Amino acid sequence: MNNSFSTHRFWNYFLFDLKTLRGNIGMMVLLMGLAPIIFYVFYMLFGNLFDGDFFSKLLTEQRMKGPSLGARIGVFVAVTFIFSILFPSRAYGFITEKKAGSSWLLLPASRSEKFISMLLCTLVAVPAVFFLLYFCSDWFVCFFDRTCGYPLLTMNLNGENGLFSFIGDGPVLVANGFWILYVFVAQNIAAFLLGGLLFRKWKVVGTIAALFGLNTLATVFMSMLIGNVDFEHVGEKITQWVCAHAASINFWLHGLINLKVGLILAACGIGIWFRLKSIKH
Repeated sequence: MNNSFSTHRFWNYFLFDLKTLRGNIGMMVLLMGLAPIIFYVFYMLFGNLFDGDFFSKLLTEQRMKGPSLGARIGVFVAVTFIFSILFPSRAYGFITEKKAGSSWLLLPASRSEKFISMLLCTLVAVPAVFFLLYFCSDWFVCFFDRTCGYPLLTMNLNGENGLFSFIGDGPVLVANGFWILYVFVAQNIAAFLLGGLLFRKWKVVGTIAALFGLNTLATVFMSMLIGNVDFEHVGEKITQWVCAHAASINFWLHGLINLKVGLILAACGIGIWFRLKSIKH
């Protein structure tokens, strides 16, 4: 197969790729998307059982309260993190296997078409299905039991309840909807997709170990760099800049976050491209 790009051929391959993913990770995405309902059932069965007022509520027929907003946010963060590090290697980790990888290489699509389809599936299609299932499940739980509070989908990520606010009266990190949430998930997905293609075994563990090593090297480099910095002078410059740009501080914060994530996605994308180019069975 030549490395040219054909729109018709790409579309056919992309649909085939989605069907393959449904078989490989469909059940995992479904279970994680239904996590709010599963957590609610276990909470009502076991959480209230260990509550000191369980029997008094049972005898007086008082309504038992569902999981609080804080508990549901904690579950959401944990499930989303686990989802973002597990599914990439399960979706495409088979490419490093001799038999399955050889079959994948022989599929009638060019490398660029496979690469673009892989990124669209992992960074767009699968996360969209997961978040849709999760937020719908959470909304159903809140609709069924009003003691749980309001759904996560309607939660003000701009810091209404102080979750994302700075201490005091400082600036608030505006979330711009759920974009900030997505970009942090996307960088995890890209990193673990690259790790799933680089490592033949222990894909998730190997990726975590590699990221730990990179963070250690970055910490050592930053420590050496910071050792030669005049903190008093730099602190004054930062304070002056913040005061001068106080009205647009959120814009600059978002710009820095998007730049960081963009660089990570670009680096992972380049690594994935060359890894696909080097795979031979």
